[in-house]
Amino acid sequence: DCVWVNLSPNVRGRIKALDLSDDVSLLKDLGKNFPVGSALKAKVVNIDMANSRLDLSGRSGDSAKPLNFGDLSVGLVLPGRVTRVNERQIMVQLTDSLSGPVNLVDLADDYSTANPTTYEKNQIVRVCIRGVDVPNKRIHLSTRPSKTLSSSLPVEDREINGLSDLKVNDVVRGFVKNVADNGVFVSLAFNVTAFVRVSDLSDLFLKDWKSEFEIDQLVKGKVIQLDQDLRHVQMSLKRSHIDKDYQPPLTFDDVTVGQIVTGKVRKVEPFGVFIVIDNSANVSGLCHKSQMADRKSPDPKKLYDEGDSVKAKILKIDRGTKRISLGLKASFFESEIDADGPEEELTERPVVGDESSEDSEVDKIKDMLAENEVEVSEGWEGPEDASDESDTEMDNADEGGSVLNGKLIRDSNMQGLSAGGFDWTGGLLTTNDRDSSSETDAEASQPKKKKRRKAEPQVDLTGSLDAHGPQSVADFERLLLGRPNDSGLWVQYMAFELQLSEIDKAREIAERALRTIHIREQDEKLNMWMALLNLENAYGTDEALDNAFARACQYCDSLDIHERLASTLIQSGKHEVHPLNPNLTAHITLTKNRTEQKAEALYTKALSKHGSASDAVWLNVATFYLTTLNQASKAHALLPRALQSQQQHTHLQLTSQFAALEFKSPNGDPERGRTMFEGILGSFPKRLDIWSILIDLETNKGDKYRARGLFERVTKVKGIKPGKMKKWFEKWEKWEKVNGDMRSQGKVGKVAEAYVRKMAEEKGKHGVDI
Repeated sequence: DCVWVNLSPNVRGRIKALDLSDDVSLLKDLGKNFPVGSALKAKVVNIDMANSRLDLSGRSGDSAKPLNFGDLSVGLVLPGRVTRVNERQIMVQLTDSLSGPVNLVDLADDYSTANPTTYEKNQIVRVCIRGVDVPNKRIHLSTRPSKTLSSSLPVEDREINGLSDLKVNDVVRGFVKNVADNGVFVSLAFNVTAFVRVSDLSDLFLKDWKSEFEIDQLVKGKVIQLDQDLRHVQMSLKRSHIDKDYQPPLTFDDVTVGQIVTGKVRKVEPFGVFIVIDNSANVSGLCHKSQMADRKSPDPKKLYDEGDSVKAKILKIDRGTKRISLGLKASFFESEIDADGPEEELTERPVVGDESSEDSEVDKIKDMLAENEVEVSEGWEGPEDASDESDTEMDNADEGGSVLNGKLIRDSNMQGLSAGGFDWTGGLLTTNDRDSSSETDAEASQPKKKKRRKAEPQVDLTGSLDAHGPQSVADFERLLLGRPNDSGLWVQYMAFELQLSEIDKAREIAERALRTIHIREQDEKLNMWMALLNLENAYGTDEALDNAFARACQYCDSLDIHERLASTLIQSGKHEVHPLNPNLTAHITLTKNRTEQKAEALYTKALSKHGSASDAVWLNVATFYLTTLNQASKAHALLPRALQSQQQHTHLQLTSQFAALEFKSPNGDPERGRTMFEGILGSFPKRLDIWSILIDLETNKGDKYRARGLFERVTKVKGIKPGKMKKWFEKWEKWEKVNGDMRSQGKVGKVAEAYVRKMAEEKGKHGVDI
């Protein structure tokens, strides 16, 4: 983030990246625009005698001076460096002591393109001072091009500086800030928030209105109330208030019989489907399965699913019960198809089962019959009438007629059609026609019985999900619809794809989960980031792992990500040596060394970034050196560095933790740990918690003699209050019951009596109740 320059062989200076040039575009790639050896013109802004260096600036005029909080003013354009990125805002650093957020309403002139994730950490950007809060020493920044580049650029969503910029009936856009029980709060500016009541959210009835809104969602509304004194802004998101050409939704009284409507399938039942009419006030109707197709009644569950868009005709309206009967037959829309014109008829291909294709087939058959001089009865129109008059046709067949495609052809001397020597009868019309006709008459005289198909029981396969868990992609997708924020389910989905060797699909699932899980579920997002890092560590390249790690540090706690990834690398490097395959042993050793090097680099980076803010990172790094790498010298060298970087009140705890590590680590030195504890107890002899830690460590090591001696040493320490000493004797007695015998337990009582007598002698006649 800086450039070092040599002013002379013995004098050098430092120029921060933000102070290199007034042109921000040159700061995006320092290595390319400021190569080694190039000459620079700079001004001295500070002399650091302690470090023997000069602080320089390459900016011109007054901009080269150090920037303080008092120098900031609204409208000032400055370069800044992005230090943090999340889904709601970006943090931009102006100087070492000045930084501020850029909220969603200040990212772009068009809110539709406002996306903080397009920025990267350490990216140099141009920002404009949006507001300065002097009492709280806070600044608000903006990256709108109309503010940082040119005011002549088009602006889709105007900038709102305060309530004075709003008027009643103004139509504005904003981002959802919070979803409460009584309504929705919308952010219009960094200092202006509007409230939308539940009744003003939509013109339609929303059963679960909270599921329709989420934080950072872009909405458009109209200002319906404004109170300057109370700083209260009330908005409405109803389309009737926003859209001038808005048409109110259809109600039950607006629909009529014969009307053609569009809608979506709300529910599918064995007897039909329920359809919600589009652009209506939740008006729905039923389409019975007998009104779905012109021919055989289909199975509704095989034709339609919930959410399908359909076109229907209103057949019947019962005003009393408010029920609507709908029809989906293709014949209901013949007039619309004919009205489309001849051009569409020429371009459209005949569809099987369509009336146009059936008419063309009927015409062909009529032509064939005319060529063979066969008389066709008037009114015969083809297969459509056949489905409606099957009983009549069977009766007419008894009188000696024949049926072709379900229609009667009157010809007593009918023979097979002759077309170039081909016998259309197929050898069936022989001299035995009379015998066959008599048999047909006997069969036709009997009433035709309709066969009823027994309803097959439908098995609910979703019940097995609870017993066996998801077993397919469809199972996972169905579960994710109800649990989109469940990181455990997403990880199971990834593992399922990895079992199928679909590494790319598992990676896509992880990215999809990071986009889907809500921003408020930080723990769930952290789990998914670690799942992605584990995936890249196991199956990806080093570059892919580094990219995923850099992104994770932007969205999550950087120290936590460093430690978790280092732990993952350590665990992945733990492999057993193969006794019979030396080549495999060498490969495993090489892999282990490589992962340990990566983990060491991560811990080193974590110390440089977070060593002064967290004492836990020092202990973790020491554990890594001592336990994993067996490098005691490096672990011991960390304690002095840790004490220098941490505050004074943390030194005691940090030292005791390093001392305890010598006992807990298999590569540690317990004698060194005892020496460190003795040094602590020499300075703080009344700290019974430190004594207890040392006793527990000695007990775990199996040295009961040392632990018993520590109990007795505490009784000789002066200045401990009697109440604390009473609890200490009770603890010693419990310890002896577990680790000692009757003789050692009796010794505790004798030591306690001696302590009481001693205290009584010191305080004269007043005894002490132990």
